[in-house]
Amino acid sequence: KSVGDKGVDVIIEMLANVNLNNDLKLLSRGGRVIEEFQQFAGILQAGMEKGWVKPVIGSEYPLEKAVQAHEDIIHGSGKTGKMILLL
Repeated sequence: KSVGDKGVDVIIEMLANVNLNNDLKLLSRGGRVIEEFQQFAGILQAGMEKGWVKPVIGSEYPLEKAVQAHEDIIHGSGKTGKMILLL
């Protein structure tokens, strides 16, 4: 995958033992690879607060409808957005 001259500022890596060599080739100068969950959560939070992470929200279900949510995701047509269970 080519990212052009600029490179990638942040890579959130869940399988570094396999992908780290490729990740390092994609990073921009000063970019970083994030592996720890706490770091990952902090970066996502900061991104949402600053507006560069914009999650797409799809269907929302109360927790008591978790079975219905599961059925909808299995048999759904690939709707846009993340399914949310409300606690």
